[in-house]
Amino acid sequence: MRKCILVLVLAIGLAWGAMAQQLETIYESLHRPMTYQECVERGVFFDSNVGRQKVDSAQRRVSYDAARSLYLPKVQVSIREEWEYGRSQDNTGAFGPRSSANTSFDLVASYELFSGLRRPRMVKTARLEEQNSDALLATLRERAELRVMGFFYKYLLEQSVVQAIQQHLSGLEALQGQAVSLVKEGKYPASKLDELATLVETERGSLYEAERLCAMTRVDLSVCVEYYGEAPIQVVAPDLTLLVQNARADLLPPEAIYRYALAHRPDLKAADFGVAAAEEKVRSARSGYIPTLSVNAGYGNGYFRVLQQTNKSFGDQLRENGRFYVGFSVSLPIFDALNTAQAVRRAKIDLHSAQLDKIDADLGLYKEIFKAHANVVAAERKISSAILAAQSAERASQFARTQFIEGKTSAYELEQAEERWILAQREALSAQYDFVYKAGVLALYGR
Repeated sequence: MRKCILVLVLAIGLAWGAMAQQLETIYESLHRPMTYQECVERGVFFDSNVGRQKVDSAQRRVSYDAARSLYLPKVQVSIREEWEYGRSQDNTGAFGPRSSANTSFDLVASYELFSGLRRPRMVKTARLEEQNSDALLATLRERAELRVMGFFYKYLLEQSVVQAIQQHLSGLEALQGQAVSLVKEGKYPASKLDELATLVETERGSLYEAERLCAMTRVDLSVCVEYYGEAPIQVVAPDLTLLVQNARADLLPPEAIYRYALAHRPDLKAADFGVAAAEEKVRSARSGYIPTLSVNAGYGNGYFRVLQQTNKSFGDQLRENGRFYVGFSVSLPIFDALNTAQAVRRAKIDLHSAQLDKIDADLGLYKEIFKAHANVVAAERKISSAILAAQSAERASQFARTQFIEGKTSAYELEQAEERWILAQREALSAQYDFVYKAGVLALYGR
């Protein structure tokens, strides 16, 4: 008994330890910086449109299984118990009160031998609809990834801007410290300190605004990936230069991307499956004009007894009353109140609608790819000019600082140079992240 209790306590302790370790791991993951791929996986997993489409795909699989089950026979057992009360005629022909009870049961199997090709067409239609739903699911996954990609790079951009302004503010504070030292040495007018202090505080206000924008984009990213940890979300920031280089290396001509997309795009596959399913529905509707052939087989038995009289035993009746039967039935559709004709008309209309959706998908794909490629090319060309402008603005800012400390320029001119530097840095960062994002959008078409 003691051994059993000891083993039980040990098992509970081990289970609790494993659970505690698992909870600790989950808690730590809330504060661990996430990579881009981890953000995408969370965003896709928690996307509501993706979730609803998963439900639809599951329903389509159930419908496909149900269509295949039409090939299975139907077997049923029926049991009846009947009581009769009143007057009836006996074997001698005399009428008198008589009550009876009848117990019967039947085992029946039926199978549809031919149904006008309705079953195979229903199975094929269900399979095509399942494939259509899966293709739509893949399309929605891509859209969810695009959402995450946009928020992810937007957050990295604002984060980089904050870092740039912080570095810039540190330079101004260093310049302010240098000016204070010169004032103490009597080499610099004290009136210039107030102007420089105003400039530093203005720059600090710009930093606060940049941090606010960064916090807002961080919230957008957190909501997109369903991250609600106690601490703000943290991400692993990839090297921007490497991102740009990889995007340039993976850039393909739009013609090649379009040819690949025609054969592999999930939205085009969904349109193809939709057209094929609509065609099968037309054929399935036409099967209503074709006769059906079925076979039935079964076994029946029963036990009859007159109440308050002597009857044959249950076993004797089972041996005598048992019967086997088999039969065939043919159903010839002559007139069904035009139900089949109306079903064919509706199926043809749905087919025409699916064909139009296919045309729109093909034309839309061509337009999207070539526009996306044009945007990528324009974004790439903007990078070099934006970086050169940032470098030039940085040199101008450094020169203005030197001139200001030497008393050769005003605080207003220094402020203008600093603002141009910050703006140029933001434009350079924005151009690079914009190119990486647009290249990522284009890459999805060729994936």
